[in-house]
Amino acid sequence: MKLRFTPRAMNDLTAIRRFIRDEYGNPKAAKRITDSIFAQCANLKQFPQSGTALSARFEIDTDVRYLVCEGYMIFYRIEGEFVSVGAVIHGKTDYLDVLFRKER
Repeated sequence: MKLRFTPRAMNDLTAIRRFIRDEYGNPKAAKRITDSIFAQCANLKQFPQSGTALSARFEIDTDVRYLVCEGYMIFYRIEGEFVSVGAVIHGKTDYLDVLFRKER
């Protein structure tokens, strides 16, 4: 499978790195965490089903799956030959609202 990131996911990763670097004054941690997230995403090329289906946890009709890495949730879909990472959201955020607020 091929891996791709939506513009939103790339913006999320940039914001995560910037936040950790600037708010905590720790560029090494910022790099380590975002590198870890990218590595976890790269594993999806080999194991696209490894994440949990969001619909298995909540009564939501969706094909979105997720993984947890470094306190962040990586949301993705399997779309043909692609694994598409759609968002990376901190685990303490109301991620269902962030992901589906347009649909309510």
